[in-house]
Amino acid sequence: MPPKRPASVTIIAVLQILDGLWGLASGCALLAGGGALAAVISRFVEAPRWLGGTLGGAVALVGLVLVLFALLDFVLAWGIWALRRWAWWMTMLASVLSLLGSAGTLAGGNLTSIPSVAIDGLTILLLLTTSVRRALGIR
Repeated sequence: MPPKRPASVTIIAVLQILDGLWGLASGCALLAGGGALAAVISRFVEAPRWLGGTLGGAVALVGLVLVLFALLDFVLAWGIWALRRWAWWMTMLASVLSLLGSAGTLAGGNLTSIPSVAIDGLTILLLLTTSVRRALGIR
């Protein structure tokens, strides 16, 4: 008989999916925004020709990274749901790194980081509970 999945494990999986959806939306917005930024700078700002493309490309690159991390969140959600031991370690690492990055951007005044800070903070707290650690085989 497979091990019983505690409710807190289900909550973590749902939080990972929500974090993935938030990252996917943010990443796609930045991917689109990078192209728009390049067009606006090239059209309306008196600057070297390369500036619009460079800034737009940098914004789009950040968007691509966010999309890739969102895909990782979906994989981690499956791993947690399936009670895979590796998922505890990877989710903890990803959540701590994401929390640090989101807290840094929040400290810089970016209020769109609030959902990520909340999701990552709650995920870390739940990962540390005895029921989750036991279900995922973490001592």
